[in-house]
Amino acid sequence: MNRGRSYRQVPMARRRFNKKIVWVCLLALGLIVGVAGLTVYFVQSNQNRIEQQALSSTHREALGQNQTQVSEVDVLLTAPIQTSTVAPTAEASLPSDMTGATGIKPFFQVIGLIRKDFKPILRRNTDAVGWITIEGLVDQPIVYRDNTFYLDHDFDQQKNVCGTVFLDENHPLRADSQNLLIYGHNMKDESMFGMLAKYMKNNFLHTHYQLTFETRFEVFSYLIFAVDRVSMDVNASNFLYFWGYPSFADKKAFLRYIDDVYQHSLYTRFLDVNESDTLLTLVTCVGSDRLVLFARRQRASDTDESIQKALLGLYLQ
Repeated sequence: MNRGRSYRQVPMARRRFNKKIVWVCLLALGLIVGVAGLTVYFVQSNQNRIEQQALSSTHREALGQNQTQVSEVDVLLTAPIQTSTVAPTAEASLPSDMTGATGIKPFFQVIGLIRKDFKPILRRNTDAVGWITIEGLVDQPIVYRDNTFYLDHDFDQQKNVCGTVFLDENHPLRADSQNLLIYGHNMKDESMFGMLAKYMKNNFLHTHYQLTFETRFEVFSYLIFAVDRVSMDVNASNFLYFWGYPSFADKKAFLRYIDDVYQHSLYTRFLDVNESDTLLTLVTCVGSDRLVLFARRQRASDTDESIQKALLGLYLQ
């Protein structure tokens, strides 16, 4: 006889795995990460804007002083831009059919007295090699190190998504550099190279064809002669290999390159470019494509009258 109480074992209710809770948690986490990312972007963008305004003010103030004397201490302030065996007056490294009878000199001075008005920028960052100005669009220092560091570092070498405008590591500023390649981010706040997209519409080049390029030693004026939106896909019809020409083997190679550039240009061919010209190439992103501005150094023969006459044949294609 079983005098004890009998107990029936009741199984515990199974808890259902609630997928909705997991999805809500994941969405909340994604939202937090997104908000954090946007916050960092806006904070760094604002910091970049303040920094750029300060740099521009410093640069304009130095230019306004118009002082030309530089002490020997200033010359020793930093190392030469690019170690090179090319002497300032040497022509040996230039293509054989681009020297001699044509009387072409090296394209840049890379040894000498540093310009007085460039000193404040150079003191702040010894990677600085130049300054580029397109009135109302670009007013930026140019640095040179490699093709990665300044993608996400500002001029003071602090982490910043805006980066800094930089010279391609394979296009160093040397005496024989016939084509300099400069990169800058296409920022939504229109900083860096964010305003260059204006060249793709409204015949913008017609009123913004000139830019100023300064180095540590010299100041030049350049004329933009082509604007290309090109693909990085080698199989695309608008692919253009523009980044491999710091110099050219000979006259034919140079002219073939210019023909390719004009073939892809958004604008008509209006400005003469020949093998004795020095080129400046600006690059930024437009979606998965690259927007590339091609400029040549203004010649002594390029008067206001001759430029205006050439502009009569310029329009968007």
